[in-house]
Amino acid sequence: MAHLLTVERLRVLCLVVSLNCLGYIFWTLKVKFFIEVTYTMKKIFIILSILLLSASATAENSCSGKLTYGYEKDSMAYSVDLDDLEIREYGNDYLAFSIAIIRGILRKRGCSKSDINFKRTPLGRYSRSLCKLVVPGVDMSRVCYVESSLGYFNVSWDMLTSTHVIYNRWD
Repeated sequence: MAHLLTVERLRVLCLVVSLNCLGYIFWTLKVKFFIEVTYTMKKIFIILSILLLSASATAENSCSGKLTYGYEKDSMAYSVDLDDLEIREYGNDYLAFSIAIIRGILRKRGCSKSDINFKRTPLGRYSRSLCKLVVPGVDMSRVCYVESSLGYFNVSWDMLTSTHVIYNRWD
């Protein structure tokens, strides 16, 4: 009987040892898996951070971002002295003159000529641009409304050499 008890004890002892060994193996695998997951998550976090930072830098470096000082505002007003811009004379074509002034502002803000399309809006429809006298018969009351792929502009002139341009980005 004593011999049976010893064999049974031996079996229990082996069972406990093997369970402990299995537990240790599972714990090791779990830790190893956790380390691998943590390492992978760190890689994913670093990649996403880089992408987000580059996207925000790209957004601020886009022409619309440059016009709004990194999207701080939805609209911006610019007052430009025509003597500072090298623009040829357009005669009575006020719309062409307005577009040339807007291009001058874009150039000063660091945008390229290809950053803007005056023929189409962002949704692809043809832009609607026109110049009108606010007060009939008063030439200095002329205002031009210019649509583009970046947004829309209101251009007006004073009696001297200044032009006032209001830029509104599309929402």
